[in-house]
Amino acid sequence: MTDRFRPDGGDTGDGRGGAMDEPDGVASTQRYLRAKRTVDDRALSREVFDTFAAALDGPTRLIDVAAGVGTMLERLLRWEALPAEADYTMVDIDPANVAAAAEYLPSVARSLGYTVSSRETSAALFPDATAAFTLTLRKDGRTVRVQAGTADVFEFVSRVSGGRTWDTLVAGAFLDVAPGPDAVESLFRLVPGGTAYFPITFDGATRFLPTDDRAFERRLERRWHAGMREGDDPNEPRAGSRAPEWVRAAGGSVAAVGGSDWVVRPTESGYPAEEAYFLRHVLGLVEGSLVDDPALSTDRVRGWLRTRRAQLDAAELTYIAHNLDVVAAVGPNERG
Repeated sequence: MTDRFRPDGGDTGDGRGGAMDEPDGVASTQRYLRAKRTVDDRALSREVFDTFAAALDGPTRLIDVAAGVGTMLERLLRWEALPAEADYTMVDIDPANVAAAAEYLPSVARSLGYTVSSRETSAALFPDATAAFTLTLRKDGRTVRVQAGTADVFEFVSRVSGGRTWDTLVAGAFLDVAPGPDAVESLFRLVPGGTAYFPITFDGATRFLPTDDRAFERRLERRWHAGMREGDDPNEPRAGSRAPEWVRAAGGSVAAVGGSDWVVRPTESGYPAEEAYFLRHVLGLVEGSLVDDPALSTDRVRGWLRTRRAQLDAAELTYIAHNLDVVAAVGPNERG
């Protein structure tokens, strides 16, 4: 019962999320993506991240696929992980995410002391983009040139194959919604001889606490995972464990693997940042996916949701989801 029926579909919008209450009138997908940044910050394996960051040595070209509202770039800026000169390309299928990133990232960068300017977006890279933007960020001798646009990731790969390449790939929370060695091999074409980073890849276990009926919770989890594998575009709830196998099948080698479990729990002053919203969104996804599941009692699911939302309102709910991070070294001939 993680968010892999989420409307970001690996940090992009695929519209499978179910109804969400929006009392503040804020678009749920973009707010959710911003809200989960602090959850991801805590979760990321620092050992795996350091392996990834070590590849960002000297002038670098980095591509972030299914980039959402740009929280990975924000993280790299906050953690000062980018080199003195970096070209950062963001690809996302949802124009609302790209438009949100265009507003969000400049304010984040300025808050971190960067000057922000814009330049002309490359029509060659995003010829059919319904949303696109560019930014140049400068601070203390560091220059980060950002270019973002809408595209289906795999169509983008096919279009740029044989032309543009990058040094490093980021595909966060992606392999569980686009699973398998073929997907990995396609992404590897973007970074021949480079490095690929697959953080926050779901690995098939979730918990909501406290609970007084573990048997029912297990049924909910099994139905959630079964639903992930159904439909015309199936997901893989054990993608984290399978990712190293897919990397090797695609001709790469595994450089680092580590756990990146989401743990969202209240403190004495409530939930940090916007993590209460994050949890409310997750519960909305459970409702949208399971409330009409014929294998479960609708009344029982609705009762479970009422209890969990009451626990959330009282700052008593804890949510745990098991993820893995993987860094891969890409073979030199992946572009075929």
